[in-house]
Amino acid sequence: MLCMDVDPRHRVVHMANAGHPYPVHYSAKTASCDVLPIQGDILVDLVEERVSKNKYQIYDLTICQGDVLVMISDGVTEAHLLQGDPYGYRFKEVVKAHAQEGAKAIGDAILDDWRLHPRVSDWADDVSVIVIEVTS
Repeated sequence: MLCMDVDPRHRVVHMANAGHPYPVHYSAKTASCDVLPIQGDILVDLVEERVSKNKYQIYDLTICQGDVLVMISDGVTEAHLLQGDPYGYRFKEVVKAHAQEGAKAIGDAILDDWRLHPRVSDWADDVSVIVIEVTS
């Protein structure tokens, strides 16, 4: 789980991660796209059958008009992992190329690019992409 509290009035996002892939932030100001390495253990360890007691890092990010935040499931990053060529965060370049086109277009472009990445035919996992565009 990755939690985001977006406060557009104060132009800040508070984030915490519980074992999910890191979010990505596109900065309109610098035209750069960065992975935000927010650490955190999974909420429930099914092997140990315990709830993690570790404290989660709260990450604060200042946002500006035109910025984009992308959250993904591990089905996006880990595809083809065992063959040594996971998709990973290749979509950062896609976000940069489509940053001016809106959240839906960015999400569609990420999924289109992900579908082009080679994988075994019987591979299956959840693939989720959430794109937040800061419009004002």
